[in-house]
Amino acid sequence: MLCFLVYSFEMNKTTDNLFISQNQKETGIIAEKIAKRVLSMKKRNNAVVLALDGQLGSGKTTFAKSFAEALGINEVVVSPTFILERIYDLTESGLPFRLFVHIDAYRLDGEKELKEIGWDDLVTNPENIIIIEWADRVKKKIPRNAIWIFFEHIDGDVRRVTIT
Repeated sequence: MLCFLVYSFEMNKTTDNLFISQNQKETGIIAEKIAKRVLSMKKRNNAVVLALDGQLGSGKTTFAKSFAEALGINEVVVSPTFILERIYDLTESGLPFRLFVHIDAYRLDGEKELKEIGWDDLVTNPENIIIIEWADRVKKKIPRNAIWIFFEHIDGDVRRVTIT
């Protein structure tokens, strides 16, 4: 059972959203809800960026996979830890976005390396949705209007997910 501790699901900087996930399936449900919310957002001047932060094994990749599935991506979504970035085409999805970009900043040496994989072009394109895991490692390059999602391991499979 998904436990919603805060009933408001407004994604803005003034309202925190706190969820407790008991397992991977519930983390997936949270990702689906956020994906629906992102798809209903008004057009922006830059990409929609979801900055994921949390301990190793706290649910970031599970969230990213479920988010991609909610966008209708049928490919197997795997962590881009060793290749840094995976890009999925959304042009035929009927969605108002062209690309879904999944970046793992764990192995990056900082903001300079993020730039080297095309960050500046990706983040300025309003037709892109970007999920960046380990976003705290490149915090200076994350746009101010990014949606930060914090994952915290509580106990066993239980996770606290906070959206700001």
